Amino acid sequence: MAKEKRVRDIMGFSQMVEMGHESTVKEVVAAALPALKAGYNPTIVVKERDNIIGVLCWNDLLNVLLPPYTKGEIKVEIFWEGLLLDQWRTIADLNVKDAMRSPVFVDIDDTLAKVAYTLIESKMSSVLVTDRGKMVGMIGAGDLFNELYECPASEFNVNHGSLPLAK
Repeated sequence: MAKEKRVRDIMGFSQMVEMGHESTVKEVVAAALPALKAGYNPTIVVKERDNIIGVLCWNDLLNVLLPPYTKGEIKVEIFWEGLLLDQWRTIADLNVKDAMRSPVFVDIDDTLAKVAYTLIESKMSSVLVTDRGKMVGMIGAGDLFNELYECPASEFNVNHGSLPLAK
């Protein structure tokens, strides 16, 4: 059996935008737009002094864009027309701290299985990577699946894309 790779073995380039903890949602979106226009899906890292206090992804912003009555178990009739723009006006000046999540970290020498476990437990699609306590990048579910797909089929007894037919 092949030795399992570590985070350092597969971690590639990741686009992160660092923002201060006093930033507004509008400032975050403006800072991330160049990366978006270049075809990246950046994660926002929120810092207070030199400490990472939170992360923000696009789904987090969408979550605060939708009003509370669109969520939950009570079903109400929703008038979708104009809702997104109206909500944007409401949240654009919201402090980034009100939309962010707590950061989740893995170590650069962790196994990929530990990364998978951490992603599932944290309900996040990517986590921050540290090396001796310093943030050095990110790793996500897509990185793990890319690695699994690229492994020779014999290592995992997988035949890349086709399942055996039932008899």
